[in-house]
Amino acid sequence: MSGGSDVMTAPAMEYCPPNVTLSEFWVNHGVSLCLMETIFSSLQVGWMILLGSVQYLYFRKHGSPRDLSLRPPSKLYSFQLFLHVLFPLLSVAQIFIVLAEGGLIYGYMVLSLASTAVAWPLALLLLTQERRSILPTIPTPGHGLVLLVFWTITLVKENLAFINIKNVHWWFILKSHMDEAAMAIFVIRYGAALCIFFLGLKAPGIANTPPGARLLEDRQNVSL
Repeated sequence: MSGGSDVMTAPAMEYCPPNVTLSEFWVNHGVSLCLMETIFSSLQVGWMILLGSVQYLYFRKHGSPRDLSLRPPSKLYSFQLFLHVLFPLLSVAQIFIVLAEGGLIYGYMVLSLASTAVAWPLALLLLTQERRSILPTIPTPGHGLVLLVFWTITLVKENLAFINIKNVHWWFILKSHMDEAAMAIFVIRYGAALCIFFLGLKAPGIANTPPGARLLEDRQNVSL
């Protein structure tokens, strides 16, 4: 037995699949999944960390409790909350499918999972805060700009996937069980993105505040 021993090291994780780089935008009738996920994952998590956190802290500091009469029970609001939990679960499921099929995990997949695990809970936190609190400004119907932009980014991302419908490196062609599973997750995610966008416009968890009710709320908060 030799005095020294060879140290076995695991191969470094590649960020993109072989022959795919972030510098090439349009390849084989589409945009690479690696580039698409990198752009939108960074955009979503950056938006929620920077602006979502600022808005949440502003609500915590300057917001006052919204009257319970303006927070009626809503099944659509409950569904809206569920959708914010669904997106991280779908990202986890996608990783498990790749591992179950013996596929390789790339860096952009880890980035996508981490982004989803951070951005959507922050969006959920801000969503519940907007329902519970009201700011000392002229009330506007519906949700704030931060959440509306976040949901719009989500819907744009899912719609842009269709430009890759002829790209052999995507899963639209259904070459394997992994492609079929990825397609099923995409269908669920696309439907969820549509629902969450239109529910965001409707804002089922936020009732419009009549001027008289707003004045009453302000007086009650001052008296407290």
